Amino acid sequence: QVEPQQFDLIILDPPTFSASPFGAVDIVRDYQSLFKPALLCARPRGGRILATNHVSAVALPDWIDALRRCGEKAGRPIRDIEVLRPEADFPAMADGNHPLKVVVVHV
Repeated sequence: QVEPQQFDLIILDPPTFSASPFGAVDIVRDYQSLFKPALLCARPRGGRILATNHVSAVALPDWIDALRRCGEKAGRPIRDIEVLRPEADFPAMADGNHPLKVVVVHV
């Protein structure tokens, strides 16, 4: 068993879909199951998580709400979420949604 550790910065940049011998991960359905362990490893009152989501079908406000709910359920409140918007020349989808969403979560 590994000793629990806490980190100042965690980078969470999962692929949209991944399959391995351990099972499949679908970011639309499973993001919170990836975010929660990262959140619990972030140093309380000062840790940060740089998190990405590459699914255009997931709206930024909905994703942010899901991150906040995950923090509440885990008993690790999120102090702030800073949105890092793509550059103006980064292409959006036909519906106007950007596939790339990046946030810095302040724990």
